[in-house]
Amino acid sequence: MCSRKEVGSRQRERSYFDEPKKPFRRGAGKSLAAKLEALLRGVAWLRGWQVQHVGGAADAGFDLLATLPLPGGGKAALCVECKRELRPSAFRMVADKTFSPAGRPKVVVPVLALPWVSPRMAELCAQHGWSWFDLAGNHRLDVPGLLHLQHTGNAPVHVRPRPTANLRTPEAGRSSARSSCRTTPGGAGRSGRCRSSASRT
Repeated sequence: MCSRKEVGSRQRERSYFDEPKKPFRRGAGKSLAAKLEALLRGVAWLRGWQVQHVGGAADAGFDLLATLPLPGGGKAALCVECKRELRPSAFRMVADKTFSPAGRPKVVVPVLALPWVSPRMAELCAQHGWSWFDLAGNHRLDVPGLLHLQHTGNAPVHVRPRPTANLRTPEAGRSSARSSCRTTPGGAGRSGRCRSSASRT
């Protein structure tokens, strides 16, 4: 008979493996999956493809799996790594990954999915043999022996908010004081008092 501690430990372990990993917001993940489906749906002659979430598999190493039938039999697998953002300098950590999806597909294609893929990131993907797409509709999907889709030039569909300053830091306080001095009417006398006040903070 299991103790309460053992039962609780097993429940936590089960919930850890059952819960999808979260490299992106859940809504963004659904949006990226929907965008990939739209791209594949746009190929009129392509039939029998499927897109599914695999984020719950602890050892999958990727977030979406798209399977496409090959003309000579077998399937191609698009292993999609979804990110909220990724700097070009950090791409190598992703580029060195190898994927082994279930079902033994004949062709495995690594794919990067972002809200927006910059020209530099697209260049890096091409250099490392990765396909990619973003929420703006830009994409380069290359499946050897089956298809090659490419489109660029669409502007980002959302604008990332600028980082806000922490007003609790001394530097932010001095910057705020200087800003107040510039906008306060009354001439040099008041500006002098304002600078003196800022220096005391």
